[in-house]
Amino acid sequence: MTQKPTYDELMRECEDLKGQVTGYKDALDGLRARDQRHRSILDTMEEGYIELDLSGKFTFANRAEAQMLGCSSEELVGMSFQQYTTKQTSRVLDEAFHRIYETGEPGLLTDYEIIMKDGGKCIHEMSTTLIRDDSGRPVGIRGVIRDITRHKQAEEALQKSYTLLKSIVESSKEVVIFALDREYRYIAFNENHHQTMKLIWGVDIALGNSMLDYIKDPEDRVKAKNNFDRALSGESLSLVEAYGDTALERRYYEDIYNPIIDGDGTVIGLTLFLTDITERRQAALEKERLITQLQQALADVKTLSGMLPICANCKKIRDDKGYWNQIESYISRHSQAVFSHSICPECAKKLYPDLVD
Repeated sequence: MTQKPTYDELMRECEDLKGQVTGYKDALDGLRARDQRHRSILDTMEEGYIELDLSGKFTFANRAEAQMLGCSSEELVGMSFQQYTTKQTSRVLDEAFHRIYETGEPGLLTDYEIIMKDGGKCIHEMSTTLIRDDSGRPVGIRGVIRDITRHKQAEEALQKSYTLLKSIVESSKEVVIFALDREYRYIAFNENHHQTMKLIWGVDIALGNSMLDYIKDPEDRVKAKNNFDRALSGESLSLVEAYGDTALERRYYEDIYNPIIDGDGTVIGLTLFLTDITERRQAALEKERLITQLQQALADVKTLSGMLPICANCKKIRDDKGYWNQIESYISRHSQAVFSHSICPECAKKLYPDLVD
C-alpha cells in the first residue's frame, strides 16, 4: 500500500515546481529578449532579410525587405513568396530552394525579377542558407536580399555607352586608335590598329599586353617609349613618324598623343590617334621631285626676248656689254639652238656659179 505524502513533502514539491517554472520563465524571457534584439538588428540592416518555411511562406521579413516590396512586414508573414514573383522567377526560386534543401549548401540567386505590391518590377539578388531546428532537421530557408535594380540599370546604360563608343571608334576605317595604361599595356584598341600591327610587325595583339613587347625594332621601341612617357607626364603632342619591320612594311603615320586623366587629375594612361600618311607622303615627295625637275629644266632653258640691235650690213648682234657678235654665236649663248653650216641655193649660185646650174 502506497504511503501518502505528508503536507510538508507536498509543500516542498510545490516549491520545487515554482522554482522550475520561474527558471523556465526566466529562460523564456531571455530567449524573447535575445530574439527581440536579433530582430531589431535585422530591422536596421540595409539588406532585406527573410525566413520562409518549407512551403515557401514568409515567417519573417525585416523592414528593408518589406520596403523593397512596397508593403509592411506584417503583411508578408503567412504569404507565399510566389505572390511577389513572375512565373519564371518562381520556377527558378523553387529549383534553388529544392537544391539547398537537398544538399544543405548555401546558394546565391542573381538577377531574378520581383513584382512589387504596386505592380512595379525590380531586380534582386539573394544569398540563401538552410534553417534547421535543434535536432538538425530542415525547417525552412533564410535569405539576405539586395535590390540591384539601379546597379543593373547602370550596367545596361554603361553597356549602351560602350557599344556606342565602340561603334564610333570602329566607324573610321582610316584612323588607328588605341589606349595604354601607365605600364604601356593595352586597355583598348580598334580593329584598324589590330590589323595595322599585323601588317607592320606581324603580331596579333591582345588587351593587357604591353605594346612595347610587340615592337621588334630597338630604335622604334625607344622612340615609342619616349613619346608614351611624354604623354604620361601630361603632355599632348603631334608627330609624323615611321614605324614597321623593314622586312614587312615600313609605314608613315601622323600621330596625336594625349594623356588620360581621371576625376582626381591623375594621369592614368594615354590615347593615340594615328593616320597612315604613307601614300600621301609618297605623293608629296613625288610632287617635290617633279617640281625640282621642272625648275631645273626651266633654269636650263635660255630664251631670247625684247629688241636685239643687229647690223644692217653684216648682221652682227650687239650684246649687253656693247660687243658685236656673230649672229650664230649670240643665239647659241642665249638659247638651246645649235647651228650647222650650209649654203642656200641663192648664195651657192653667187659663190660657185661654175658648179651650180
